[in-house]
Amino acid sequence: MTDDQPIERRRDEEPAKPDKPDQPPSQPEPVDQAPDAEPALEPGPEPVLLTAPRDGTPAPIVTDADLDRVVARFAEGTGPVAVDAERASGYRYTHRAYLVQLRRAGSGTVLIDPLPLSDLTTLNEIAHQSGVGMVLEERAIPVAPQVAAACELLGLDPLYVANEGKLVAIVPPEEGDAALAALRGHPLGREARRIGEVTADPSHFVQLRTALGGRRMVDWLSGEQLPRIC
Repeated sequence: MTDDQPIERRRDEEPAKPDKPDQPPSQPEPVDQAPDAEPALEPGPEPVLLTAPRDGTPAPIVTDADLDRVVARFAEGTGPVAVDAERASGYRYTHRAYLVQLRRAGSGTVLIDPLPLSDLTTLNEIAHQSGVGMVLEERAIPVAPQVAAACELLGLDPLYVANEGKLVAIVPPEEGDAALAALRGHPLGREARRIGEVTADPSHFVQLRTALGGRRMVDWLSGEQLPRIC
């Protein structure tokens, strides 16, 4: 017996092992299967790899008339519309993924080539058919900043870039404000703009008044746009 305090064992010190031979680990006790347990499911059939649409690869849509028929057909379908972008390898001399693939129950699958479809050259068609001219305001045409930057970098004209889902409305001057207010009143028309005016022009030209005050022709697009190569 002493008056000294007992020495506490360090917490990280391992306890002394008993002087007994090593024993094998205990085995878990077997558990009897309940009589009402469901039997194991049998493996199902192997999945089939689809390398092409079930109803075949559709021919690309390249005309406005065919696109109108596609819109009507998809309006009669049911459920959501699946959208995908497909590479154009083997169709055009490019590997870019710009072909638009759509599918909807009851409507089938379509493949849309946006390059030959309508852009602002539609105004040339209207001008020639109506015997008038048009003057557009470059500052008024809504072009997203990222689109303008990409076109400037690549040397492309945004007026000729495919732009689906847009409405070009021509109304009498006295009804322009009311039409613009009606368009802006819809969520999809918030960015509606008045981009120009119809003029009396025997040559039926469509012209663009540039941001610098000059004018240039908005002519028919011949072939495809080529990016800047130098």
